[in-house]
Amino acid sequence: PFQQIADSTASEALLKKGSTFSQDTIAMELDRLVELFRNKGYMRFTRNELVGVWDTLDVALLQPVLNPLEQIQLINQLTKQTENPTASLEIKLRNGYDSGRLVKFYVGKVYIYPDFGPDTTNYTNVILDSTYTVRYHEKLFKPKILPQNIYLRRGQVYNQNRYTRTVDRFNANVAWRLVNIDLKPRPGTDTVDFYVKLIPSKKYL
Repeated sequence: PFQQIADSTASEALLKKGSTFSQDTIAMELDRLVELFRNKGYMRFTRNELVGVWDTLDVALLQPVLNPLEQIQLINQLTKQTENPTASLEIKLRNGYDSGRLVKFYVGKVYIYPDFGPDTTNYTNVILDSTYTVRYHEKLFKPKILPQNIYLRRGQVYNQNRYTRTVDRFNANVAWRLVNIDLKPRPGTDTVDFYVKLIPSKKYL
């Protein structure tokens, strides 16, 4: 699936045939692929799972040649490569990668704590629907308004951009001074639950 995902965005690749060889560009392409895979559900995928391997030697030059004309052609080809060197690059999974990081995850339940604090007990639970449950100590905010700030819905493929948009949405709201979202995969499954922990601004306390 990773090859298919990469091929589907080949036009967006930062590495193009004939472009100048640069380790910085390779690093940026690795980052692009990681973000791409994480937006397709592979929540645990990191740069550590990928490696770029390049080779500056044409394998054809190592093949035995008996025909003198072919030998001359290969010598000319080698001369051109010396004047304008090229490298073949392969981006692949690193040997010994952790298979647990190749699991595709789906959104499970979202638990929202609008007045999160040191006391982690005595919550009142309000189940809004199959996705969202609000857990609060004091009813500082109407539970129904909270999901409109969240871009995660039960059954969706995990998407890093939706996760980031949710964090940014709450950070932009003056009602809360601190936002943290914990991701907790359910053991032995491909489902991840989210715990949205919001610390209110002082004026709401």
